[in-house]
Amino acid sequence: MWPMLAALPWWRIGAAAAVVGGLLWWRHAAVLDERAACDARNAEAVAKRREEVAEFTLHSSAITQRAVEALLLERSRIGLETNELKGRKNEFIPPAADRACIVGAGFVLYHDAAWSGAALPEKPGDDVGRNSGVPLSGVADAIADNAGACRQLRAEVVAWRDWYTKQQAEWAAFARRAEGQSTQEHQQPKGR
Repeated sequence: MWPMLAALPWWRIGAAAAVVGGLLWWRHAAVLDERAACDARNAEAVAKRREEVAEFTLHSSAITQRAVEALLLERSRIGLETNELKGRKNEFIPPAADRACIVGAGFVLYHDAAWSGAALPEKPGDDVGRNSGVPLSGVADAIADNAGACRQLRAEVVAWRDWYTKQQAEWAAFARRAEGQSTQEHQQPKGR
């Protein structure tokens, strides 16, 4: 078998090996270049995405800030209206009405149970009709305070629902943009 090896044209085998090695080196360099280009595209996409997230965050914060400011203004307006209403109480409930009206102890018990969530007693008892000592104007103040608090809480609920709707729309738009870009920007290099 050794004589057979001696008869082989070694220079041809060497040349073929050199050509194959050169082709492999050239392909390896092309793959490295393609990977570097892909890494650069991905780095650019990540930087762009970070910019978009920062912009989204700032925009969301601005929506929140505007909602909080509007809510504070609305609560303040309602508080002022409530105080103005209470300030005019004597025009509509004169002292003579306070003296003429008996607010029974049962009414006070019923009112307090309604607002506190406490249970009423099983039996009202005999003293529910007695004068509680609370004047009609006191009842009017309690009604005005409770109504004002309810209006403020309603304004808060409406404001936060509006905030949520705006944030949800912003997030949906952001997510749609991100989904559309992710399939285009983050493609891996294809091997050859």
